Amino acid sequence: MPLRNFMPTGYVSSMECTRVDFHVSRLNRERKVIDLNPEYQREGGVWSKAKQQLFMDSLVNRYDIPKIYLHKLSRDDTGSDYAVIDGKQRISTVFSFLAGDLAFADDFVYSGAACADPPKAKDRFSDLSEAARDIIKECILDVVVVETKDLEEIEELFSRLNNGEKLNAAETRNAFGGKMASLVKQVAQDDFFKKKLGFLNTRYSHLEVACKLLYLEDMAAKSPRKLVVVDVKKKFLDEFVKSNKTISDVNANKLAKRVTDNLKAMKPVFEDKDIELAKQSYPQLMYLFCNSILGQYGATDLKPRMKRFLAEFRLERLNNLERDEDSRDAELSEFGRLMQQGTNDAGSMEERIAILTKRFLRGNQDVQLKDTKRAFTLEERWVLWQRSGKKCEKCKTKLAALEDLDGDHIVWHKDGGPTTLANARALCVTCNRGDKQTQKKFAQGLA
Repeated sequence: MPLRNFMPTGYVSSMECTRVDFHVSRLNRERKVIDLNPEYQREGGVWSKAKQQLFMDSLVNRYDIPKIYLHKLSRDDTGSDYAVIDGKQRISTVFSFLAGDLAFADDFVYSGAACADPPKAKDRFSDLSEAARDIIKECILDVVVVETKDLEEIEELFSRLNNGEKLNAAETRNAFGGKMASLVKQVAQDDFFKKKLGFLNTRYSHLEVACKLLYLEDMAAKSPRKLVVVDVKKKFLDEFVKSNKTISDVNANKLAKRVTDNLKAMKPVFEDKDIELAKQSYPQLMYLFCNSILGQYGATDLKPRMKRFLAEFRLERLNNLERDEDSRDAELSEFGRLMQQGTNDAGSMEERIAILTKRFLRGNQDVQLKDTKRAFTLEERWVLWQRSGKKCEKCKTKLAALEDLDGDHIVWHKDGGPTTLANARALCVTCNRGDKQTQKKFAQGLA
């Protein structure tokens, strides 16, 4: 029977909803053509074991249970007949029980139709008699099949149906759909999230961090400042994902690469499951701090120094808390206060980054500020060509033309070496670029 459409007043909808009785046997038979993870869905595994067992108790004993909503699809277009709008946890629980991964609770009591050998407490599906298995297979799930080609109607319905169990910010944002929501998921799969973050991806918490990092990079690309710090509050992230639903593949790939390249650069600074990345509010601060230091300063052992500094700074803060209030370091106390409140506020993050940077530089006064000029000019390369007698200063190969010359930093730019003639030598392209590739392999232990 058709049901009332779940759309705003005044909206002309093409959505049709029809109630259908799905026996468990049919659900299991069609499991391969049911998409449990459409873009708008929330993360699986939210239900506890106790909640799953209570659901199976209710289903088998014929208690009224909430309806399941399925979006009717075209198998030719999607490979599936249905996508789950609401009821993913209920369906997953049924599949888990049928697979033998879930048993009835210790206090389960069967009170359904008469059965010679009914299901019992602690039984798994494989423990059941044939008659008891038939009881499970004949259980009916109240399903609403939704037909519409408008994905926004499905996303609206999904959000409304989940008002009973409020979606968090990341789940709501994921339900928006579009290219940016997909890009957030893609970035959250980076090894940095899996290895370095000290908290699990419960209810899309890694997606929340990934969205913040993408937003920070997107804002940084629009400003000439070296370090861009902006609010990463929900309203701004929501608008960021919504307004970039149709971002081009080229721009999406560039944005994702900036984030993943920075995460790769940061990896040596942190241990696996690092305490500095133990809470959802920490990664964006560390991301900005690391980008600032790695972007502006150079030293051959810069990353190990940063790692030591963060450990020492945490100890300083802990020791500061042990002191009498009158003798505490005011700056450390302020940092602690800012870590507890306004964690997504630009002003709060700027203050904390300033404190971290000041204290890092105070303890590492020999690190070099990178020359803002990265490449040698045409005139400087000409001087190098003349000064070297038009020969490579390493292999002595003749450099017949200026185009054959590479201006090479003696002390590498990334280590703080200035882009000056005093820190330069003339090399042929092969020696310069090949030499650095070889050095990179040695640094990685590959050569």
